[in-house]
Amino acid sequence: MSYGRPPPEIEGMTSLKVDNLTFRTTPDDLRRIFDKYGKIGDIYIPRDRFTRKSRGFAFVRFYDERDAEDAMDAMDGANMDGRDLRVQMARYGRPAEAYRRGGRSSGGGGYGGRSRYRSRLNELCYCLAAFNYFGSSLTNARPAVFNRMIPLVQLINS
Repeated sequence: MSYGRPPPEIEGMTSLKVDNLTFRTTPDDLRRIFDKYGKIGDIYIPRDRFTRKSRGFAFVRFYDERDAEDAMDAMDGANMDGRDLRVQMARYGRPAEAYRRGGRSSGGGGYGGRSRYRSRLNELCYCLAAFNYFGSSLTNARPAVFNRMIPLVQLINS
């Protein structure tokens, strides 16, 4: 069982994502119900970075892929603590260590970690809201923003 770090030998393990858990569910609870399908290598319940409460899902990692498939088939839709579990093969591995610890991975550039597309989209939304508020009187708005959206304004007015 892991509390924040992976087990030493994770190569070759198959991970299941278990959704719709109560916030009280512990790794021991999951081990009890999944252990009958095969040998479990790791159970990880992600927690909110600030509140440290469970985020309502978990990853159960099996040593054998067939055991994981058996567990998925048997437990998908099963009831635990009054909730129907959703169990599926995990699509991605654990996030990088720097990300889990709250640090940033390399890359991303400025924009506070946002992508360029996302920042431009937010800027566009701001521009459209401001244009709607100020109407065609662009002199009252932020000129630098509206200088970049002149082609958009021309398109709207045409």
